[in-house]
Amino acid sequence: MSVLEADQTIVANGVLTVETGGITIQYLDWIELVNASAFALSASIGSFNFHIPAWYSYPFNLRDGNHKLQPGVVLPMKLTVGAQTIPGPAAVSTLHTTLYQNGETPANTQPGPLGGSPINLSIATSIVSTGYPAATSIVFGRPTADLAILGATNIYNNGVADFGDATYQGEITLSGPSGNSTTITNDSITTPALTTSANATVGAILSVVGLSSLDNGFWSSDGAGNQDCVSVTFTAGKISRVKAFGPYTVTTAPTLFNHNLGAVPDLILLQIVGTSTAAFSAEYDDSTLTSIQAKLTSNSASGVTVRGLAFKF
Repeated sequence: MSVLEADQTIVANGVLTVETGGITIQYLDWIELVNASAFALSASIGSFNFHIPAWYSYPFNLRDGNHKLQPGVVLPMKLTVGAQTIPGPAAVSTLHTTLYQNGETPANTQPGPLGGSPINLSIATSIVSTGYPAATSIVFGRPTADLAILGATNIYNNGVADFGDATYQGEITLSGPSGNSTTITNDSITTPALTTSANATVGAILSVVGLSSLDNGFWSSDGAGNQDCVSVTFTAGKISRVKAFGPYTVTTAPTLFNHNLGAVPDLILLQIVGTSTAAFSAEYDDSTLTSIQAKLTSNSASGVTVRGLAFKF
């Protein structure tokens, strides 16, 4: 059966140790903490740290979805008393602790404000948290039946925010007067346009690590600085494909060579490689171009070395 421990007095700047009455952690499923005070508490149990607001009930699940102890959960649980966040005299400053043994569950498994609070927490106009260690949670949310200890919403005092967990998809939507919006999830960014400021490089404001894709998959990178896209559009004109080929030895006999563009070229530029001062030339037959080959000739019976650059606009 559940065990109600003796109440402990909460005093400013104090440190409390949650009593377990000699019950070892393997026989416990939940620890329910009721902070009946005007002071916020910072709690730690093993490697877990969380924030208990003033005048708040906080049931803590020691088990995961398979009813195994959460990794890193060890006793004792320590509570550090922080600043008084509810104004006025702290007439009641008590910590109530209830231990729930194996197979027992609190009537309410979600953190929430206590009834009869000195202020109506449901209509508070601001959240102010100062004087706490870095990574202290100041906003916490966990939906019904969600077993994640860190909840689906957690905002910390050092500028870090976590949204989503194994049950719920985290998502942030940014909207503006234009009516457009950008949605960010754990694996995608959906936006109507990406605009950089004048004289700025994309690398200065946007960093994508690892494999990624944008524009419904039509632009992608391999995480090593290489990008693939459908086409590049300039102020005038665009290029959808470009491929270098060769070197090939090209003679006066028209011969097919692979250009490897993967499409019929709109233009091929040819370069004769070498240091000879002779007047050599090379050309391609535009009428016989295919997506794989181009027919090349030169004015040298013995052949000249030719490189090419094939374009698809």
